[in-house]
Amino acid sequence: MVPMRTTRPNLIWLILLTALGVACSLESGCGNRSPRPHILLITLDTTRRNHLSCYGYERPTSPNLDRLAADGVLFENCVAMTSWTLPSHASLFTGLYPTTHGAHYNEKAELSLSNVVKGSQSSMEELGHYRANGLGEEALTLAEVLADAGYVTGGIGAGPWLKPIFGLAQGFGFYDSAVDSGSGRTADKVNNLAFPFLRERAAARETGKDDPFFLFLNYFDPHFPYTPPGDLRYRFGDRRLADAAKRDKDDESRFRINQYDAEILFMDQAIGSLFNELKRLGFWDDTWIIVTSDHGEHIGEKGLNGHGFALYEETLRVPLIVKYPKGWTVSDDRTEMIQLVHIMPSIVDRLGLTHAPPMDAPPIGRTDGVAVAELYKNLGKVKFGSGGDAERYDRNLKAIYMKGLKLIVSTRPDDPDAGLFDLEADPGENNNLSKERPDLFRYMYRALSQWEESLGEPLRPLTIRGVDKATDEQLRGLGY
Repeated sequence: MVPMRTTRPNLIWLILLTALGVACSLESGCGNRSPRPHILLITLDTTRRNHLSCYGYERPTSPNLDRLAADGVLFENCVAMTSWTLPSHASLFTGLYPTTHGAHYNEKAELSLSNVVKGSQSSMEELGHYRANGLGEEALTLAEVLADAGYVTGGIGAGPWLKPIFGLAQGFGFYDSAVDSGSGRTADKVNNLAFPFLRERAAARETGKDDPFFLFLNYFDPHFPYTPPGDLRYRFGDRRLADAAKRDKDDESRFRINQYDAEILFMDQAIGSLFNELKRLGFWDDTWIIVTSDHGEHIGEKGLNGHGFALYEETLRVPLIVKYPKGWTVSDDRTEMIQLVHIMPSIVDRLGLTHAPPMDAPPIGRTDGVAVAELYKNLGKVKFGSGGDAERYDRNLKAIYMKGLKLIVSTRPDDPDAGLFDLEADPGENNNLSKERPDLFRYMYRALSQWEESLGEPLRPLTIRGVDKATDEQLRGLGY
């Protein structure tokens, strides 16, 4: 049984749980427990679910992930914790919501990342404006729990937010996130580090040291700037769009999508090579593979490009594909509403680990159909905005999903990025029902308030007072 941090009952959640019933899930395995499988956890940074061919996208962007989905389970309703990297990964690694673990933007944090105004350093306004806390040592991570259980742990980060200074490296015996480029580490370079780790484990197995491994890999390629390698640059779309001087506004959007899709395909090819290496080394059948994303990406929708600006579906709906070790018996509900916060509890529960810390969420298969996402204000976006609309981002956002409905609430009155949406009838979130259906608005708002009350005491986040020049420049180059 996964220990839960919840200290106060949430009536709506209990009613939903009773109505939905409890499914036989990936971690309960219908009573079929497997002795310590290898675990491969992959995050596809900045990858929208609806741009993968296994999720119905018309372009063949993900043939290797498609094959993985055919061999495993493709979950249809996975929601990220937020729309940027650090809080989502912190939740993935701890089973805690951002409100609890505290690794997110915070206007009172000491970290000052970029664009420091020269002159007086006496006010918050004049200090650097990208302020965030990291994951504190009070948080017990998945890597720490698995290491205590005898796993050999390894992690490879491809983007600057994965660097140890932000607290995500806790528990990894081997961890490499030495990003050497403002565009992040490319997928082939991730493999160049992952393959030696796997080969070392294969060599250890031959000497009788057959400890299971936990390997975390972060692939970064679909993140801006979209720069697919030359052989893929024109895989999707017209070559003429490569000339920026000849592109109009519509051409620019098409070009971005073409390049973004090519980046996904390049990443997928590297993942295919990784899977082949697992098979060659004899690990495939005994490895539990979990593939998801930390967030998606806006490519012109709602007047936005990039991520970390809002909580729309373009940045929250992410893939979740699971391939189980050979011989496991599972019966998953592919339509279950799942979040990244459910993945650590699922692993802990399936392995029967008893020394795990309390977590905010239950395992997959015992969720309640509710999802919550959070986004705290980024002072950089408040100051400089996107497209000159800086005032738009001077707020905190929360979103709650229930029964096909989604409510986004804001600390700013009349926020254009808030509203009540019927996702089944209006998947593009174009029709705000807040005034038309005040009863539904009140119902969802109460549910969100009760969710907030149900959480335990927040942990102490990691205070970061500064980063090295290379990390600062990389984050700036990526739009943070």
